Amino acid sequence: LVEAASPDHRPLTRARHFERMLGLKAKVRSAEHSFTAPIKAVSGDQVTFDVPGQGELALYIADIKANLAEFPSEHR
Repeated sequence: LVEAASPDHRPLTRARHFERMLGLKAKVRSAEHSFTAPIKAVSGDQVTFDVPGQGELALYIADIKANLAEFPSEHR
């Protein structure tokens, strides 16, 4: 029996996690934000998302909880 984690159970907690998943959607929550959006860029300890209807939004990794919202088409 092989169990695969659903995207919601794949936490993104470090810059390298976000870098590996560039272009994929993440479900993001913070004190001020809650959205699902593609990961656009990673710079140091900040991640930029392309938030629908809002444009680019850069947030510090330490200030958010994020999970992968979709699987990549191939292993990354």
